[in-house]
Amino acid sequence: MDTLPKNLKGEANGNWKGGIHFRGDGYILIRMGVIPRNYRGKRYELLHRLIMEESIGRKLLKSEVVHHINGDRSDNRLENLELTIQSKHALKHYKADAKTGRFTK
Repeated sequence: MDTLPKNLKGEANGNWKGGIHFRGDGYILIRMGVIPRNYRGKRYELLHRLIMEESIGRKLLKSEVVHHINGDRSDNRLENLELTIQSKHALKHYKADAKTGRFTK
């Protein structure tokens, strides 16, 4: 009797979805190959970051953030993505309280 191995990986696995993972918080991740971990120590990369890296022709710096202009984390069209730094990105999502100066949503 021929049985399939239980540890099929990648395309050989019946649950394979093309290397795309839709995270619960709305972000889309792309599998970066069949190696255990890629150069950043992860198997998956965020799609919006890959699109921005391709657009600017280099890897993003750790200080750089890709902002979704319309707020839809799954809308990864280049015209909906904006490259910024963390401090400026926070200002897009939070407002400073007039009395305390602390940021709130």
